[in-house]
Amino acid sequence: MFCLECGIRLAEDNVFCHSCGARLLTSQGVGQPVSGGVPAGRRSAPTAVARSAFAMIALALAAGVVVAVLVLSDVIGGGHSGSDEGQIRSMLHREAELLNKRALEPYYELFDPQSRSNCSLEEFKRAAGFHFLIIGDNELEVRNISVDVEGDVAYASYDLYLGGELFNHDESDRFIKIDGRWYDYDDVRELCE
Repeated sequence: MFCLECGIRLAEDNVFCHSCGARLLTSQGVGQPVSGGVPAGRRSAPTAVARSAFAMIALALAAGVVVAVLVLSDVIGGGHSGSDEGQIRSMLHREAELLNKRALEPYYELFDPQSRSNCSLEEFKRAAGFHFLIIGDNELEVRNISVDVEGDVAYASYDLYLGGELFNHDESDRFIKIDGRWYDYDDVRELCE
């Protein structure tokens, strides 16, 4: 006799499958064995081995998709997202996103601790208000990013687009790495002076 759930071969007197725990249903009723195997007209379910093989193949395919997505995102992003260059690129895009949302507190946290100690959040908010007059309702975008990393200092040049139009060509920023984290190094001091 065979289990209709997992397809494993069972002794004729089993009431439950010892592999999957299913209660055995047969043409004679619950727990009544069918001699010879699977009842006529019924196909046995895949065996446990076949299910395991299917699960391994599905897992391998899923892992392949994840790797493909990560590689593709690095190619589109222009660098390895985990690399210093990729982190700087992500940070520039994050800065533009926060400015578009007028989210000044998280934007302020992107600057290095020394700069923040020289310029309070309130001073920063007052100074940043002027920039929002320039931006208006337009969306700020960062494009054509070039990053040069030299140890714990990085220099980025990029184009700023405002409302889809080039606003500032070859803008530049300096970044500093402190305890493994990158910070924007210049803008807070400039705004508060």
